[in-house]
Amino acid sequence: MIEYLRGKVVSKGEKELILDVSGIGFRVFSVSRDLSLISEGEEVVLYVYLNYKGERLEIFGFLNRSDRDFFERLLSVAKIGTRVSFEVLERLSWNEFLEAVEREDVGLLSSIPKVGEKRAKRMIFELKGELLKGESVYSEVKDALLKLGYTEKEANTAILKIAKEGNKSKGVEELLKEALLVLRRES
Repeated sequence: MIEYLRGKVVSKGEKELILDVSGIGFRVFSVSRDLSLISEGEEVVLYVYLNYKGERLEIFGFLNRSDRDFFERLLSVAKIGTRVSFEVLERLSWNEFLEAVEREDVGLLSSIPKVGEKRAKRMIFELKGELLKGESVYSEVKDALLKLGYTEKEANTAILKIAKEGNKSKGVEELLKEALLVLRRES
């Protein structure tokens, strides 16, 4: 599969752009927050997801690999396709989505176009507690908190708070200390 495309932006639309890669023009769907950071004529690298739809090939491109990974994670939910995943990513960041799932905020998720209440509940059911498992640093912190006697809910709450601050580059010990501080403050 193709990991990324590097090329010059030929034109931009509301939710897509045309990317010239060595003389080949690719139509790439992209979320508005990424499009707002890109100018026509600029060379960019987009991390891509290729979707085969019937006889067509659709390309979804993201400025950040983590956004592409988030997009792919959403696709793992039953009956959630590229259009719904795109709309979720259009409206919410990873941290906002993570919080909504952990809070079981059906209202917020169902307010996203093409999601609705049924899909929102499915996302929550399939992803709650699972989203941070792929984040090995957070997973280790959660395991440590559980071994220290905290409940699953307390551990998830603390991890969500430290994850929201974007501390993934810190080590397990530092993150564990931060999580313990969060839990002390909430006691």
